[in-house]
Amino acid sequence: MTTPSQPRRWVSLGLLIGGHPPVFEIPPPSSDAPRMPVAQADEQEAEELMRAAGYKPRVPFPGARSMPWPSECTECGAPRKPSLQDVQRGVRCKHIRRRSAASDA
Repeated sequence: MTTPSQPRRWVSLGLLIGGHPPVFEIPPPSSDAPRMPVAQADEQEAEELMRAAGYKPRVPFPGARSMPWPSECTECGAPRKPSLQDVQRGVRCKHIRRRSAASDA
């Protein structure tokens, strides 16, 4: 019995019967992705919601409600990255939840 000098390469059955070879595309890096165009009114409304929730936005609105938005807590000054969607659901800085729970008791 002879030992092959190189291992055999696996070939899919699809390629053997004439299928197309797989195409691999590398997506562009997310940091180079352009910011989505946002209407001025939407951006102002989003900023008002963030400020009402106790956050001071450090950068312009990212363009989507589900994207993290670098902000600063107006109470404790801690850097946070809540999404607008989270703020609308009632997510707040942890110190605010602790204080409100302590004042309710």
